[in-house]
Amino acid sequence: MFVAALSVFVGAAGALALAAPAATASSSQITTYAATVTIPVPPASNYAGAGGGDGWAVALTSTAVYNVFHHSGTLNVACHLQKDAAPCFAGAVKLITDGSGHNFSTSGQPGLFLDQGNGHLFVYATRANDATAGVVCIDTTKSATFCGFTALTSVGAAPFGSWSGITNPVTVGTKWYAFNSVQGFGVGNDKNVMMCFDQATLKACSGQPFAVKVGSGTVTSGTSPSTPIGAIGNQIIVPISTSGHGAALACFNPTVAGGTCGGSWPATAPAGYVNSHGAPFPLLTKAGAITGFCVPDGTDECFGLDGHSVGTPPHLATTVNASYVWNGTAVVIGPRVFVPTGNTDAVQCYDYSASASCAGYPKHFVNLGLLYTVNPDPARSTCLWVNSDDGTQQIQNFDAFNPAQSCGKGPIRVLASSVVVPQEVCTPTTYTSLQVTDPARSKYTSGSVEFADAAGNEIPGIPKQPLDNTGTASLAGLNLNTATGLPQFLVTLTGAATQTSSVTVKLVWTATYDPVCVQGTTTAVVPTNTTVTTAAAPTTVVAELPRTGSANGGIALIGVSALGLGIALSLVRRRGSRTA
Repeated sequence: MFVAALSVFVGAAGALALAAPAATASSSQITTYAATVTIPVPPASNYAGAGGGDGWAVALTSTAVYNVFHHSGTLNVACHLQKDAAPCFAGAVKLITDGSGHNFSTSGQPGLFLDQGNGHLFVYATRANDATAGVVCIDTTKSATFCGFTALTSVGAAPFGSWSGITNPVTVGTKWYAFNSVQGFGVGNDKNVMMCFDQATLKACSGQPFAVKVGSGTVTSGTSPSTPIGAIGNQIIVPISTSGHGAALACFNPTVAGGTCGGSWPATAPAGYVNSHGAPFPLLTKAGAITGFCVPDGTDECFGLDGHSVGTPPHLATTVNASYVWNGTAVVIGPRVFVPTGNTDAVQCYDYSASASCAGYPKHFVNLGLLYTVNPDPARSTCLWVNSDDGTQQIQNFDAFNPAQSCGKGPIRVLASSVVVPQEVCTPTTYTSLQVTDPARSKYTSGSVEFADAAGNEIPGIPKQPLDNTGTASLAGLNLNTATGLPQFLVTLTGAATQTSSVTVKLVWTATYDPVCVQGTTTAVVPTNTTVTTAAAPTTVVAELPRTGSANGGIALIGVSALGLGIALSLVRRRGSRTA
């Protein structure tokens, strides 16, 4: 295949904390950082559902798209190849049972986690024979076979009717949480508690399950499905109703001893919200910092991190219309929040930096019905995936900044990157250079770099920079940080004569030296007067293909698209082992 031109977007922004050397350093010590990311080929734009059921979320390896049938008495996993949407294995669907042939019941909202290091896919479910809630392991390297069950409650603590009452899962740090919702019972005996699975150790979190202050009395809210929960920074919001409190918004903070959130909790939920609408979504500043959350009920009432009511931003309620109880969590990219709604089969987008709807939204879909979720792509930073109930194209993807286009059909814009850790000390003071290290400079005739802010808008007054004979663009003297956050980089390569299987880009910048800023593929020159005590070395792993960053933790940001022919190369990055 002949590639006439390539466009590469690289975002420099936040990432999760990883293991790094301990050190002492003065806050005035400025040093040089560098990070390298590599990008491979784009996915097909849509995928038909597999017969016998429908999925809810998606999880992706570098070559495949997985989903698990929801609201079912059995656990069935479906898989499609990304390159052409063909089934991964004969029959397209696999029934997963344990070693004794026992079934697992899936909930209405079975979110997924895929470990890129070993290819294991994880899903919360209830073991049907003894009503034990936990996490099922599915080995994708062996054509989707059972690889274990981690029990997270005692036997009998997760009774269910037609299907499991577990909520959707959410991630805080490297911990994966879901609420074991059991109607007609109070909190205790492992019922109506927060379960936790450690994504780093692949074991139950220490001390789990955890009690959550949901209000007095027994739980009265339904579990078919349970109202989805939402991760808002370090806090998990649990919409629930109890006989003593009524409709409530409970809060659990796993980073605080006892899980207690500061402020007044549980908060009173807006009338009609619980069991009718989707997950709470983050309330952000113009720069994308989390200050609270809102609920997608059509009025979009908002709350601070202390549980008190706060004002709804201008035009939010007319932008994010009421969602359905089957709808999952929002995706955050910089100051933008993307909220799914099955009421109109659309993804809605609100830009907090502009206090308005994002251009081109709402994004409506055809050939699918009852849209459930919008899912971030862990490698293509602005590629979003949706899953739905029915239709000939139940799973589809699109570009977050160009919603009329599927992923790879144009520039892939990116935001928070693992090359710059989302802590104030790590914020670049200057940018030095951006270099395309692969393909070699001799493989294309010319290249250039353009710049966008965290919201995807062109940074005014910053001219396009050419790539020199080493594939390097100087960034010296360019003021690239803006009020919306850290920049995006658009690299265009013209005249590539042959197919390019991947593109590698190296970004160099300066910032205050701190060992917390050295993560993944990022390196730093250690100042000579710094004492460093080396801890365990980070482990490098390859990120999964198709996660989007947020203001509090983003993913490495680079994308490539072939201009003219609509060919795009997707992001793969290497990252170190993370800490919570």
